[in-house]
Amino acid sequence: MTEQPQEEGQQQEESGLSGWAQAQAMLRSRKFWAMVTAITAAAAALATNQIDTWQFIIALVAAMGAYSTGVAIEDAGSKIGAGGS
Repeated sequence: MTEQPQEEGQQQEESGLSGWAQAQAMLRSRKFWAMVTAITAAAAALATNQIDTWQFIIALVAAMGAYSTGVAIEDAGSKIGAGGS
């Protein structure tokens, strides 16, 4: 059995926030700005030849992984606190 695509309104109800509200929440997030700072520092180090391209890629993956993990932990904590599974 194939699933029917969800309507946009149903997706908003499940996530709780519209696309713009999610973007605003992300821009207010300390985790997001920590990731931006880490990426900026890595880009500056690459631009001044203090690190090579592979080290820059590793720094990008690490920064995005840390951000992703932080968001996942926060989501899990909000579900536990709300009594969800």
